[in-house]
Amino acid sequence: MLQIQKVELRGTSDLKPAPPESSPAVAVVSLRRLCKRYGSKAAVEGLSLDFYAGEVAGLLGHNGAGKSTTM
Repeated sequence: MLQIQKVELRGTSDLKPAPPESSPAVAVVSLRRLCKRYGSKAAVEGLSLDFYAGEVAGLLGHNGAGKSTTM
């Protein structure tokens, strides 16, 4: 049986802080200047992202913004 737990966040103070400077986080996936063109139309141009272990990331944007192409 699936159990769902309700979680409430009351502000940014409930979020975990970034790792301390003495132990910098290492990106698990790193994208630099990603580009994808369909003919003369750029779907994604110059995108740079870092994804870190233990983090959840999402891409938001309007239709045709290149979210699926990026993934």
